[in-house]
Amino acid sequence: MTDSDSTPPSQPEPTWRPPDQREGNWATIVVGLIFLAIGGWYFFDQTLGFEMPRVRWGDLWPILLIVVGALMLFRSAGRRP
Repeated sequence: MTDSDSTPPSQPEPTWRPPDQREGNWATIVVGLIFLAIGGWYFFDQTLGFEMPRVRWGDLWPILLIVVGALMLFRSAGRRP
């Protein structure tokens, strides 16, 4: 038996690699911060009884849509070579 008979054949390099986890974290961070801000607002207002300024949430939701849409555009533009 020779040395070449005892070594296993080499494996080809995989062609697929999982995406880098650092890509796309901006959208997750921004959405998390939005939820944190809204939750904190309600916590201070309802639970602790602090007098928070009144916000008309019906006027605020279009801004959230604009922010999410802008994040999607920036994220897709950053992926192109």
